Amino acid sequence: MDWSVITTSLITACIPSAFAYLTATIQSKNKLKEVESQFKNEIYKLDKQHEHQIELLTVQFNQENQKSEKDIINDIAAGVITGKYDMSQLLNVSQEAEKLSKFSNQNKS
Repeated sequence: MDWSVITTSLITACIPSAFAYLTATIQSKNKLKEVESQFKNEIYKLDKQHEHQIELLTVQFNQENQKSEKDIINDIAAGVITGKYDMSQLLNVSQEAEKLSKFSNQNKS
């Protein structure tokens, strides 16, 4: 066989293969960037949803906590009025609760 035939065959096979390789590489990089962008947007969206849910749960917790406090205060006031509770007992319980709260705060830090 002649070298010119081999060279021609080799060139005609290599050039389209090189173009196909370059095209596939460029397409895969573009697709990868597209997928990466989609995932970043999805992660951002989920992050915002979670922040909103956390804020919602915090507000809900605070409302329930305030309601519980009001219920306890109303119960104590009704008990004092009806004679169920004595003011001196309530003051003692209040002082003990304050001591317990201070002790609890000291242990947290």
